[in-house]
Amino acid sequence: MGTLPVAKKKKAGRQKCSSKPVKLPDDASAEELARLARAVAHPARVRILRLLTDRETCICGEIVAELPLAQSTVSQHLKILKESGMIQGEI
Repeated sequence: MGTLPVAKKKKAGRQKCSSKPVKLPDDASAEELARLARAVAHPARVRILRLLTDRETCICGEIVAELPLAQSTVSQHLKILKESGMIQGEI
């Protein structure tokens, strides 16, 4: 699995992302793999991951500017990606 950015809180609801590797354990269980599959099951989350892998830092608003989605929708997708372990930091 590649390196994905880590979301960090910046100022009043703004987030910053930095690259840190996210690795799948060698002994990943079927449940872990299913959790990751669910995280990327939505096209918007795949697009968000693509945007994040192209940047060293990002603000949630930058993602919103790139996608035809409301800020609250992007935040929900970021939350799902964070819960899956694909990104880290504060949403």
